[in-house]
Amino acid sequence: MTSQFVAPERHSAREINIRDLSSLAAAGLPAMFDAAQSLFCFRVRQVGATLTREGISHRYTMMTLLGMHRQMGHGAAVPIDTESVFQSLTAKTDWIENIGDVGLLLWLSAEAFPQYLERLYRVLDPGSALERYQSRRETMHLAWFLAGCSHVAMAAKSELPNTIDTALAAYRELVANQGISGAFRHQSSQGTVTGWLRGRVGTFADQVYPIYALSRMAQAYGMNEPLSRALNCADVICGAQGPLGQWWWHYDSEKGSVLGRYPVYSVHQHAMGPMALLALQEVSKRDYSDAIYHGLEWIEHKNELGCDMKDEAAKLVWRCIRPTPQLLTYTEDAAAFLGVRSWQIGRFNLTVLRECRPYELGWLLYAFAGR
Repeated sequence: MTSQFVAPERHSAREINIRDLSSLAAAGLPAMFDAAQSLFCFRVRQVGATLTREGISHRYTMMTLLGMHRQMGHGAAVPIDTESVFQSLTAKTDWIENIGDVGLLLWLSAEAFPQYLERLYRVLDPGSALERYQSRRETMHLAWFLAGCSHVAMAAKSELPNTIDTALAAYRELVANQGISGAFRHQSSQGTVTGWLRGRVGTFADQVYPIYALSRMAQAYGMNEPLSRALNCADVICGAQGPLGQWWWHYDSEKGSVLGRYPVYSVHQHAMGPMALLALQEVSKRDYSDAIYHGLEWIEHKNELGCDMKDEAAKLVWRCIRPTPQLLTYTEDAAAFLGVRSWQIGRFNLTVLRECRPYELGWLLYAFAGR
């Protein structure tokens, strides 16, 4: 990264916690690795007093490798052979399901394993990927693909084709999902009730991944318009940030208002929000450190339940604080969508979901390693 993150003075005492969080993430990831399959798991969750590892995930493996690579770049030792995992990951690509997977794999190779980028570029053929993967063209997937193209461009390997045309095609599809407020919808409307709803409502992930991708596009290709769109979206989420630093869950892409607050996910607080805003800060020179630190404080006791979301013994961060019953999440969303403020969710019906997914720790390292 080209710039250093400087926290406001009133938060300077919190800097040690960033190092502590990064150390916790680095220590927790090896237990999430399935050595037999050379992939990271889907999740670990607490069952009684025991932590159980479940499933595998190619996508989470890519995200986790990005974080571990960044950690290694700042001199930290990693107890996993990341290059071997990457080679296993790319030995076959029949697991790729959508344009987002293509983008993440390009991003990973360009940033962490550039020695394999030329070969992988030929295999993935990003120039035709938008045509090949017509289904599930969600905002998040398009953002990952745009980020991948941008990182390939920044890798500056002369033997590769110029990615500008492909990036522009992805950009046009992505910004078609940006509402007049600056917030992004989950996907374009598909002529159904579900499509109409998802064509207006966007998750927090639908905001931060575009902010990141548009920031990298502006950086890679020297373009001003993507930067302006990223700033508009950042204005929405920062303006809506909760009183305890919460990054809320659902947004109205037309009005820019919060539709549903819960769950509040730890990964949004300690990783995805900071990752996007730090990338935007680098290219825009606008200071987002106050919002970033406010969000981080939610992890450690300054949340709705007054609890520490970190578990030092398990070496992880619990996934979220969510309502019980979960139906309350949907009723609050629906009421807000209809213009009725019906906050039925409060401390008395909130609980901690005791599970963690490896990408959550991977993105934490990606955002903060070396800071």
